[in-house]
Amino acid sequence: MVGSYYNVSTFADDKAIVQTAINAMSAGLAGFGFLTLLAAVFGIINTQYISVLERTSQIGFNENHLECVKVMFRNFSDTRQH
Repeated sequence: MVGSYYNVSTFADDKAIVQTAINAMSAGLAGFGFLTLLAAVFGIINTQYISVLERTSQIGFNENHLECVKVMFRNFSDTRQH
């Protein structure tokens, strides 16, 4: 039973263990990076969508405002001709 309390490993064994740990960390970081990019894309799409919604209501307001100005101008023009 001599040597039964010792763990003996070669440099190649230690290198394989370290390489396995590095590969696991790389996979975890790649997954985290993918989730970060997915969240960023969702944020950009959401921002653009809200911008389009706000602009659409502004365009509708501007069209109504322009129509009101046209009516007022027409009324003013009619009164000046009489």
